[in-house]
Amino acid sequence: MNNIGTRIRTVRIESGISQEQLSRYLGISAATLSRYESMQHIPKLSILINIAKVFNVSLDYLITGKEN
Repeated sequence: MNNIGTRIRTVRIESGISQEQLSRYLGISAATLSRYESMQHIPKLSILINIAKVFNVSLDYLITGKEN
């Protein structure tokens, strides 16, 4: 299933960044990031914006999987 969590995990892995590294940058715990990636929780918009900036992807991509 392709969802927000899957897309976050995919861009993170493709960039060679660990959950620990990304979570530190975002100011959240690695456990929280893991919950986002497994869709146990949905990230707040502010977190999604920061993730999009880190990986140079659009919010549209993270949310819908579609590029502009």
